[in-house]
Amino acid sequence: MLDAIGREDILTIITEELVKLPNPGVTFVGQSSIDAGAVPDIIVISQRVWDRPPANLKGSCKILLVPGTAISLTSLIKADCVISYGMSKKDSVTMSSIGEGESVLTLQREMPTLNGKVLERQDIPVRSKRNYSPEDIMAGAAALLLLGLDPEDLM
Repeated sequence: MLDAIGREDILTIITEELVKLPNPGVTFVGQSSIDAGAVPDIIVISQRVWDRPPANLKGSCKILLVPGTAISLTSLIKADCVISYGMSKKDSVTMSSIGEGESVLTLQREMPTLNGKVLERQDIPVRSKRNYSPEDIMAGAAALLLLGLDPEDLM
C-alpha cells in the first residue's frame, strides 16, 4: 500500500490542505469535513485549519495527528490515540533541526503504529527535495511513520 504513496506525495497532500486517500486510510482535513460515516485509520489536521475548522468537523479514527496549537479539536474528533505535532516541547512530534533540504524530526514520546509496533523516542533525519514548512514536514513524516514506514526510509 505504501509503495504508491511516497513521502513527497504525502507532503504535497498536506500542503494542498485537503485530500482523502482511499488507501491506506489517511484523511487530511483542510477546509472541508470528514466524509460522513468514514472511520479512517489516521486523521491528520493541517496546521492551517486549526484556527478556522469547518463548522461540521466531527468524526472518529484510530489515530488523530493534530497540531499542538489545535488540541481543542480533540473534542470534535474521537480517537483511540491523539498525537500532537508542533514546535512546542509539549508536542509528541517536533523538529530539533530545520535546514534547507534536510531537517531532523524528533519523536519526544513513544507512539503506536497502525501495525501494532511502537516507535521509540528518537531523532530522525528527513530529506526533502522541496521547501516545505516545518509543520508540513512534521505532519507528513509522522503520518508515514504511524502507517508503518521505517524511520530509516525517511532519510
